[in-house]
Amino acid sequence: MKRNVKKLSTMLLTSALMLSFAIPANAATETEPLSVVRESSVSSIVLTPSHDIQNKEDWNPTTELSTNNSENVYSTMALLPDQVRNLSNYNTDGKKASAQLATTVTAPYFETKATFVGNSQVRFLGTSPLYADELSIGETYQVKGLSISAGFPSGVGFSGANETVTYSKSYKHEWAINHSFNGITFTGAVIYSVNQSVNATASVGTNIYTAVAYDSSTI
Repeated sequence: MKRNVKKLSTMLLTSALMLSFAIPANAATETEPLSVVRESSVSSIVLTPSHDIQNKEDWNPTTELSTNNSENVYSTMALLPDQVRNLSNYNTDGKKASAQLATTVTAPYFETKATFVGNSQVRFLGTSPLYADELSIGETYQVKGLSISAGFPSGVGFSGANETVTYSKSYKHEWAINHSFNGITFTGAVIYSVNQSVNATASVGTNIYTAVAYDSSTI
């Protein structure tokens, strides 16, 4: 009888150990904040937060688009290093809206091309209500130089010519829009400077809240 009891207790202990390794202690309580993909291509991805998220600080998407390295290879100047400029800014109206940009601009040594790759985000910061009736993101990418032409991803939202490319999207009943992009390229005889702005517009009833993030750099 004692031998059977000992054998049974050994089996129960072994089973408990197997379960402890198979099921993490926090598996039932942890949930990963989700994003809703509103637009997706090789050059442009737009995410909005899942409506399951109640705490706005829980949503911090990190979408990175791969870049085509051949964009920055120039046969006549392959041995010269590319110039890299980082554009970064966060701004809020202090109440209900915020705008943020984080962009890398790459240009060859002789400043004949500038390629924008980065991420923009706008938010409605209010808590009551949690969502804006409508939230809009507006982006402007711009260079200054001589004989400039613009290239940008195909798709709804982008437009541009010469020294300026713009992007805009609006969604109803949202509190954040995250836009990752690449393939925004300007070429010309020479490029002097680059700049970018991100505009947030949140509409709640008859109230409109705005914020603008802006940064620029010489090349």
